[in-house]
Amino acid sequence: MDIEERVRRGEELLRKMLGDERAEMTREAWRDIAPDFEAYVVEFLAGEIWSRPHLDLRTRSLITVATLAALGRPLALELNIRFALRNGATRQDI
Repeated sequence: MDIEERVRRGEELLRKMLGDERAEMTREAWRDIAPDFEAYVVEFLAGEIWSRPHLDLRTRSLITVATLAALGRPLALELNIRFALRNGATRQDI
């Protein structure tokens, strides 16, 4: 898979997990902080890792939420709880 395909898949996945408006706002915030970080998240994390078929998005989200909670990463945790809820996790799951 080439870079353009990973970017397309990453953009699509972020829109699915955040909604169109919040996805763009989040990406804009990442670009303001570090444009390379935004490109990395879209192309590699969302477009390559999170798009793999082996785990469903709900399970992947719950693993990520548990990891971020254990690491004490509140900002990343807040975003990933939003992802988890849109990916089918319930408040009780979280």
